[in-house]
Amino acid sequence: MIHIVCGIDDKFVMPCGVLMSSVFENNKNEQIEFHVITAGLKNESTNSLQKIADNYNQRLSFVVVDEVVFKDCPTNTYISAAAYNRILAANILPPDMKRCLYLDADMIVTRNVRDLYNVNMDNAAVGVVIDQSGDDIRHFNRLGYSREKGYFNSGLLLMDLEVWREKELPNKVLEYIDSHKGNLQFHDQDALNAVLYDDTYYLPMKYNSQFSFLYKNPYIDKSRWQDMYEAAEHPVIIHYTNKIKPWHRECIHPYKDIWFEYYKKTEWGKNKLRVYSKKGYMKILIKEFLNKCGIRKLNPPTMLREEFYKFYQH
Repeated sequence: MIHIVCGIDDKFVMPCGVLMSSVFENNKNEQIEFHVITAGLKNESTNSLQKIADNYNQRLSFVVVDEVVFKDCPTNTYISAAAYNRILAANILPPDMKRCLYLDADMIVTRNVRDLYNVNMDNAAVGVVIDQSGDDIRHFNRLGYSREKGYFNSGLLLMDLEVWREKELPNKVLEYIDSHKGNLQFHDQDALNAVLYDDTYYLPMKYNSQFSFLYKNPYIDKSRWQDMYEAAEHPVIIHYTNKIKPWHRECIHPYKDIWFEYYKKTEWGKNKLRVYSKKGYMKILIKEFLNKCGIRKLNPPTMLREEFYKFYQH
């Protein structure tokens, strides 16, 4: 059995459903149990997610947490209290569960995850992928540990739940958040790095292929570029890390069509995509019009697929 965990509130039910669809679609020969950690969802939300699991004859469970635990945790307009749900996984999932794969709802799985799930982590608490800005010295200056330890993205966590329980890591992370509120620029991700930096196993970047991995000039040390190229060209898990997501009409992510492929397999697939910002959407439309007219060339911040492949071959 492969246990996959996602923490959401009602705002992220649709993206979670699309993630589930991608997981089940690409792991049809695996037994999957998808665990949704939440402070509570509407009945229509739980019913929608249950339908997806039933369609693939896979298992789904809902684990309810008391949001009071996170009442003092910092949030902002795009990071809600639900982002902290992952911290409690070891405490609230069944005690006989030894391992789980935590995934953010803004991800898509493109292949079988059995090899990832079975990785030998050498008794580390968590398997992780470097963050897209993971070589930025400011992370280490802010959190106060050596750059050699690395800074990971918390969107994917391959968790050894037995180690988490043994070392009481959920409590330690929550205690760190409570005592460092003013210093957490990236919220729970900062806290997880600060507590776990010496208890991590770094995975290939293809397991959490982030937006900046497609940049011509990435925020990653050149020694990692070959791994980054592999992650960009052959991602196993795509993480849509920018604020504008594939379910926003103004999204320019080169791999938004991959997300849309799984979106169409869900009950939401016939709905119009949302607009992140009316003003921003109008700017995109104007730029696209000027580009079609040959007045101004459209230069997105990332490489388009064709540009990336051409660059990769050189």
